Amino acid sequence: MNLGFSGGARLDPAAATMLAELDAAVYVCDPYHNLSPDLIRRNFEVFFDELCSKRPTTPVLLVGAPPVLNGWLKPDVARNDEEKTRLFAELSKKVAARHANFCYLSGQGLYGNDEVSMDGVHPNDEAFAHMAAILAPVISDLIK
Repeated sequence: MNLGFSGGARLDPAAATMLAELDAAVYVCDPYHNLSPDLIRRNFEVFFDELCSKRPTTPVLLVGAPPVLNGWLKPDVARNDEEKTRLFAELSKKVAARHANFCYLSGQGLYGNDEVSMDGVHPNDEAFAHMAAILAPVISDLIK
C-alpha cells in the first residue's frame, strides 16, 4: 500500500499513530524532501519512536535522499540539503539505538547519476529504476 502524501509527509506524530494501525510487513518512509531542518529536529525522534514502539516486530526503513542535483547552482539549497542529510544520519543513530526494528538507508547514490532529473529534485524513470534496484534487496532482507 502506498500512502504517498505528496508534500505532506512531515513526520507528524499523529501520522505515526495512524500508520501503526496498519498490519504492514515493512514500513518504508521517504519524507526527506518534504521536511525542513526545523521539522526534522522537532518531529523525527517522536515520529519514529511512536511507530517503532507500536510495531516493534515490523521493520521500519527510512530512506534518505541523494544530494540536490542542482545544488551547485543554488548554494542555499545545497546547505539546507547538507544539514538535513546530517540530521537524518545523526537522529537515525539515536532511534536505531532504541529500536532494533529501525533501519536507515542513506540516499547517497540512490539515483545512479546526476542527470536523472529535470529540476534537480524530482527523479525521472531512470532514477526510479535505479532506486528500485537498490531498495528491492534491502526490503527483501528486512521482511525475511
